[in-house]
Amino acid sequence: AVDALTYDIKFIDGQRPNLRIACCGFFGMTVFPLLVESLLKHVDQLRGFTGHTPTVCQMLQNRTVDMAISSSPMSNVPTVQSVPLYDESFLIVAPREVSQPIRTQHDLKVKLGHLPLIRYNDSTLDYLEIERILRYCEIDSDKRVQMNMDAATMELVAQGCGWSIMPSSGIWSVRHYLNSVQLLNLPEFKFSRKIYLNYQDSPFKSLADLIKKETKHAIQNSLLPEMVKADMIFQKAFIFAR
Repeated sequence: AVDALTYDIKFIDGQRPNLRIACCGFFGMTVFPLLVESLLKHVDQLRGFTGHTPTVCQMLQNRTVDMAISSSPMSNVPTVQSVPLYDESFLIVAPREVSQPIRTQHDLKVKLGHLPLIRYNDSTLDYLEIERILRYCEIDSDKRVQMNMDAATMELVAQGCGWSIMPSSGIWSVRHYLNSVQLLNLPEFKFSRKIYLNYQDSPFKSLADLIKKETKHAIQNSLLPEMVKADMIFQKAFIFAR
């Protein structure tokens, strides 16, 4: 409460606030660096933190940070204001030797069913998203490896140890593996996750609006062109919130 009052006074006096912001690792490695220059025009000090969604949300709830960017809208916390930023698609990450195309759920089972599924563990919210996709595709693999790091997942796929389902930005955060794997669309349906900017104190609304605007600009003009240049499958990776 004291911190919020201090920021309130700074805004009223026309002073620029300090900003403590936590974001999921994928955002911290892909989008956030593109926002820093713009943010420094509006804040005096910028402190950034990264972690999995449960961690960054808890930091906001504990007021360790002023804003949190993650895949959770924190709807269970009444004091939190949630700003949708964008949706991003999930893709199949498969070993190079797997034959294409995979157009149907049957193709998915036939061409990948013999391989272990390498998936996120339950320390991330993506665990639940992937579970939803697997149930829809009727995939019930007995051979599963659970990881909580994108790099470890990509390394295992590159070695031919299995296949995975990952969000586009998670894949891009470890893009040095792209020449060692292949990316495929999930069959028959486009699956995605929503990314939110959450904050608690009203003085940060203007900064939240700025970050939403700058995030869209950074992805459209800097990040996405590089992703599409690497693989055309990223063309429809993002859908921006209005």
